[in-house]
Amino acid sequence: MKEENYAVLGTTVNVAFVDEIIGEKIDFFIDENDSKGKRIFRKKRVVNPRELDAKTKIILPYGESGIKIKERFENNYKGIYILI
Repeated sequence: MKEENYAVLGTTVNVAFVDEIIGEKIDFFIDENDSKGKRIFRKKRVVNPRELDAKTKIILPYGESGIKIKERFENNYKGIYILI
């Protein structure tokens, strides 16, 4: 991975909106559910959070409803989580 990676958690409408606005900065998407079979979303890779390194910045586009998601991901996976 390059020195500074940005990812967005999920493959939903919220995530597509973030990619539409700042897509040039988004390197890939994160999804815990390997069974979905989606490995590409909006022409970018979808990776499992187990594959992250500590420097990856992950955007969580869920507002206040994402607080518990952020806490769970910080406790279980590497990365820097940014709730928007």
